[in-house]
Amino acid sequence: MKTVFLTFLIVFSIFQASDEKKNELFSIAVQSESTFSYFVVCKIRDLNTGNVKEICTTADFLKGAIHREFNLDYSDKSLSESRKLLLESNRFFEFKNVDALLNVRFYDYPTDKLDSVSMLYDLSNLSTEILKQDEWNVRTSSDEEMKLLAHLLFNEGILTGEYDCFGGVLHYFKDKEKFK
Repeated sequence: MKTVFLTFLIVFSIFQASDEKKNELFSIAVQSESTFSYFVVCKIRDLNTGNVKEICTTADFLKGAIHREFNLDYSDKSLSESRKLLLESNRFFEFKNVDALLNVRFYDYPTDKLDSVSMLYDLSNLSTEILKQDEWNVRTSSDEEMKLLAHLLFNEGILTGEYDCFGGVLHYFKDKEKFK
């Protein structure tokens, strides 16, 4: 069993996107002003406990967490300030404000389920297939599963999201210009 597990980890790590690619996807997502909600992966430290987690959330929820943490309103000046904080973050955030942490579901994010979702979707083959297409979507069994799949795909260099008005379906579009 250990050999199989180790092989899986090695194969999984080979297909991880570079930090540069992940930062590029993150930048696209946080600068989007569309009703299409991109999922982003970032690391967050809870300054109250010191715990650090890599989580997946929508760019909009992360923006909301920034506004809560820094007590920003939604004026043009504050929106510009929050965008600057997001883009200069290198996808690492430290939050003390409990409402900010709740906004990105820090406390209940199920990182322990990433491996099972990866196996369920045969991630290495799925990533290859998605990138061959102009558009792709999947209806998952739950919002949690969708977010975990989005997490895994983001780390593979694939930016996905969902329509706020429909929900429940994870989408990929090769042409990111559609949703600026």
